[in-house]
Amino acid sequence: MELTLDERHAMIKILSRKYSLSSKKQKSYLVDELVYLSGFNRTYATRVLRRYATNPQRPKTAKRSGRTTVYGEDVKKALEKIWVIMDYICGKRLAPFLPEIISKLEFFKEIEFPLTVKEKLTKISASSIDRLLKDAKRKLGRKGSSTTRHGKYYLIDQIPIKTFAEWDHTVPGFVQVDLVAHNGGNTYGGFLYTLNATDVSTGWTTCTLVRDKTQFQMLKAFMKMKSSFPFPLKGFHSDNGAEFINETIVAFKEKYQLEFTRGRAYKKNDNPHIEQKNYTIVRRNTGYLRYDKPEHAEILRELYSNLNLYVNYFQPL
Repeated sequence: MELTLDERHAMIKILSRKYSLSSKKQKSYLVDELVYLSGFNRTYATRVLRRYATNPQRPKTAKRSGRTTVYGEDVKKALEKIWVIMDYICGKRLAPFLPEIISKLEFFKEIEFPLTVKEKLTKISASSIDRLLKDAKRKLGRKGSSTTRHGKYYLIDQIPIKTFAEWDHTVPGFVQVDLVAHNGGNTYGGFLYTLNATDVSTGWTTCTLVRDKTQFQMLKAFMKMKSSFPFPLKGFHSDNGAEFINETIVAFKEKYQLEFTRGRAYKKNDNPHIEQKNYTIVRRNTGYLRYDKPEHAEILRELYSNLNLYVNYFQPL
């Protein structure tokens, strides 16, 4: 049974008295006993007994003064309202534009906040925004299932790895891509997919409907994705899925002289930009239902034709 802090202190106090009066051999036995009872490693147990033997008084821990609350409940509620209006975007996208957003929403009489609240909102940082919205984000919920299968190993070795630390000075034209499965949690049978692509430098994001994961359908989706950006495509970065690591996509890369990189296996942090967009853009607008019928495809195509315009022209990138 795990000892409480008071019980552990009492035990150390008793053993430390014996320790100060014992021989070298007896001290070794006392250290063994403390290790067994407390779970300490031997070096730390020896140090504790020596310290308590010379100073048996329990050290008093200083009380922390506590952090002053800057953003109260009024700021939190105001921020949540703006966050909902702005379609649940993250703090990093929201913070730089908050003064302008507040001005526009006030002009159209969508919000009305006290001056003190507005002043705090115009100075708030991205990290504080995410902290205040933590509870509200939790209520949205997230769930899904992965359909990623490793690509051919002889091709994987030909595609260089790019980690999360190598995206800091990327110019427009280099995108991260991922395939989102609309299977409703059941991977059996055929269902629709979305090829999601986001430009790392600008944040420009496009969603392309994919009928299945065959190489022909993936090539069609890549061709459409390539022409959807307002600047030339220079390269793309994916995970290690077979839908990306195959002869057709490699030939596409070589034909248009594009750079093709991949993340490390099981390291989602190597694709941070697209992983965030998968939820904030694709999942938030399509949900987690199963889409596998022709009428579903028509609706999703219409959705993406409007969503791509909305995300890139009417929201902060």
